[in-house]
Amino acid sequence: MSRIGPNSSSAKRFGAWLPDTPHHEKFLVRSVFAISAIGLLLITPFAILNLVNARMFVGFASLSVLVVCLANIYKCTQGKYVLAFNLLGLAPALGLSVIFAIKSIGVMGVYWAYMAVCAYYLVLPLRHARYANILLFLSVTAAAYLSLEQAVYLRFSVTLFGCSLFMYFCFGEIDKQRRLLKARSETDPLTQCLNRATLITTLSDTIAKCAKNKQTATICAFDLDHFKPINDTHGHDVGDQVLISFAQLITQYMSANDKLFRVGGEEFLLLMTNASEAEGFAVAEAMRAVVESTQLHKDIDLTVSAGVCEVSDEYTWREWMKASDQKLYAAKQNGRNQVVK
Repeated sequence: MSRIGPNSSSAKRFGAWLPDTPHHEKFLVRSVFAISAIGLLLITPFAILNLVNARMFVGFASLSVLVVCLANIYKCTQGKYVLAFNLLGLAPALGLSVIFAIKSIGVMGVYWAYMAVCAYYLVLPLRHARYANILLFLSVTAAAYLSLEQAVYLRFSVTLFGCSLFMYFCFGEIDKQRRLLKARSETDPLTQCLNRATLITTLSDTIAKCAKNKQTATICAFDLDHFKPINDTHGHDVGDQVLISFAQLITQYMSANDKLFRVGGEEFLLLMTNASEAEGFAVAEAMRAVVESTQLHKDIDLTVSAGVCEVSDEYTWREWMKASDQKLYAAKQNGRNQVVK
């Protein structure tokens, strides 16, 4: 299917191209490392004690937790978070350890349940932690019902439910604020395009991925022609609206993996992944034509110039941008309202 054309199947609503990582992996790497290290310190003596005292179920359950903790620590030292280790390994092992502890040593085992609730929200992405905690609460309270006195069971169930609810709302709000801060740090507040802060990392990563996977990518540097007179004549509020309208128009021609940056002022940069220079030129030319034929603001006709450049594994991010800027400059020098590749 062609990349060219508004509202294509790969087009996205305005602002939706923002990279959305729902689970902040850096936080998870740090928290998983800390929880795993603490787990080793706290659980090792109990695992040894349980095995020595022939409490084999609790002992081997504790050992399974220790194994997962060691695997997590190893991966975290490499800067990697492995969901399977925690969702299918650590979380079930913690839950089973709590159940075995309650069944084996009664009321003394319930204390581990509170730590497990907290640990789930620290080692699992939020949406996984929510469901894992529901399963933990149901299974642990069922084990407690069969093992504890009714009065103790009721107090334990209520306090564990309260702890789970508190962690749910607490980490939900933390995640909400994180997303808000992430959006503010990565996007231009006026146009909602990605900002310059994310540009360097994105271009560097793209160069590395293209070199590794033998893929291609193209960037297109846009500059609105004769934009300064708009601010001088109509005011900055009108100029701002023109920039917003331009960004909205460009998004209609973006594929799902493309990214649009506002580099500064009236300058924008479009990163087109899996696009050759020829494909990038065709997209940029379509954008140029539609801008020329569309009034971005009442009674204001505007054109745009563009420079298109394909990636090279010999480029740094700065050299790649410079190459596209040089072609943009050539388009300006040649009379504006054109695309140069």
